[in-house]
This record gives sequence, C-alpha cells and structure tokens, in this order.
Amino acid sequence: FEGNRTGFYTGLFLIALGSGGIKPLVSSFVGDQFNQSNKHLAKIVYDAFYTTAGPTNLANFLETQGQVARSAAGAVLQAGRPIADPGLSRVVRPGATTLTASRSLYANAYAWTLISGPAGATLTGATTATATFTATTPGSYVVQLVASAGTVQSNPVRITIVVSSTLTPAPADIRFADIKAMIQANTCTNCHSPTGTLPRPPVYYTNVDRNGDGRNCANPNWSEIPAASPRTRAGRIR
Repeated sequence: FEGNRTGFYTGLFLIALGSGGIKPLVSSFVGDQFNQSNKHLAKIVYDAFYTTAGPTNLANFLETQGQVARSAAGAVLQAGRPIADPGLSRVVRPGATTLTASRSLYANAYAWTLISGPAGATLTGATTATATFTATTPGSYVVQLVASAGTVQSNPVRITIVVSSTLTPAPADIRFADIKAMIQANTCTNCHSPTGTLPRPPVYYTNVDRNGDGRNCANPNWSEIPAASPRTRAGRIR
C-alpha cells in the first residue's frame, strides 16, 4: 500500500479487526461476547458447536491426555450434562447412614443402587437426592448413583461403604480433642511447632502460647481460654 493512503488504512483496519475480533474468540471460545443481558444467546452458539466435528476432535484430544471425554456408551460428553456425585467412600458403624447427591450437577432425578455387599442391607429413598443406607452386618458394600435430567443420564458413580462394629469413636462423636490427640501423637509436631524442622510451617500443633498472654493451649478445646472460665463453658468448641 505504499503511496496509497486508502489502502494503508484499509490494511490497518483489517489487522485490527482480525486481532480484536478473532483472537479473543479463540481463547475464550466466544465467551467474552456475552454478558448478563444476552447470556441466554450463548446456548445458540454452543449448541451449534455440537453439530460440527469439533466435539469429536476435542474428545479425541482429551482422551490422549488421560481425560474422560465419552460416556459408557461412547457418546461425546457435552457441557451441561448431568454429573453424579454420591460423596466419598467411607467407614461407618452398623445402622443407618445418610447418603446425599446434593453435590451432583445439572440433575433433577436420582437413582441409588446397592451393587454388592453382605445380605440384609437396604436403601430407602433410592429415587431421591437423599437416600438412607442401612446395614447391620459388618463388611464392604458398593453403592452406585446415577443422576439424570429428563432423558439424559450421567455416568454411574460408585462408592464403597465399609461397615465396622469396631469403629471408635463413632464419626458423630468425634470432637476436636480427639483430632488434637491424634495429631500430637504422630510426627506432625516435628515440623508444626516453634522449634520444628525448617522451613517451619506457620501453624503449630503443639501446646504453645500463641498470643503471648501467658496461657498455653492445653485445654481440650485447643484454645487459649482457660478451661474453667464461663466463656469456655458457654462456647466450648465441640
């Protein structure tokens, strides 16, 4: 465009249009084009994406990176699909245990299933977000959750529940004093103490005077409030 002012400015305009209009869209996948006033239009764009070969190519790439990108049936997983979350595997005492799917995403229906374990265990509320698992026989049980929204179902997710009659204390009876005793009985205080191994963590697990008022944290609350004070009795950390 040498000697052609119109061509020169046209070129600058095209460069600006490309840099300002294309590059941001590539990095954010057009996400920066929507705000609170027009965010409902984003669905049109993303739905159009899933009609192309893009999702398959993306799934192929993610699988080479060790990610799960397809359902058990081989279909490409889509954004907004139901995701089941039955919580963590756990050890419980015989009796009733509440299971919750409250951390599941994009779902409005749930199906709990007892997959394996000793005979006699039951699941009540198996089609609700909060189910009750009841077992009186010690052993290992596998429970599965499938979340759904309409006809779309999540991949099944399983957890293991170990029922133990020797579990002491019961999870509901654990207090901070129990945690403190466990931490101080192990090697945690080799580092978490005023004389701990360098680099020394800023949080101490030993009975030290943290605020310099002359009282150590020796009471069951691991606080600097004297155990006999009215404040301790009224607001004891449980």
